[in-house]
Amino acid sequence: DTRLSMAKNDYIIHCMVLVLESNTFNWVKIESLNVLAELTSCEQADTAIIPIGRIIGGLSDCLLSSKSKIIESSLRVLLNLSTAMKNRQFLGKRNDTIGVLLYFSSLHEDGSEGKRKLAIGTLGNLSACDD
Repeated sequence: DTRLSMAKNDYIIHCMVLVLESNTFNWVKIESLNVLAELTSCEQADTAIIPIGRIIGGLSDCLLSSKSKIIESSLRVLLNLSTAMKNRQFLGKRNDTIGVLLYFSSLHEDGSEGKRKLAIGTLGNLSACDD
């Protein structure tokens, strides 16, 4: 399948992360996040395909954005990444990631149900870790 072979391509992942870490237009970052969301949807419970260590820095930057769509797209990527057990172990040990997820799942956040749902779903996946 094309999406799976693209997800395994380090060069594609690297290029998308470079966009996230750049000072480019917000719409370009959103498109890169959409690509990553599609590719991370290939993650399965028993295998981790995407190099999460490479993605997390760019995602962390995007989660601090003032743009709601960038944050929501970043949370969608985290949710997809959290479906793989290996990624759950990695993400669950990161206090910064847990803190961001707790913030966006809280009731006093900016009121976005979409962000809240994605954050709570990711926390649910992380809590199901066998570690």
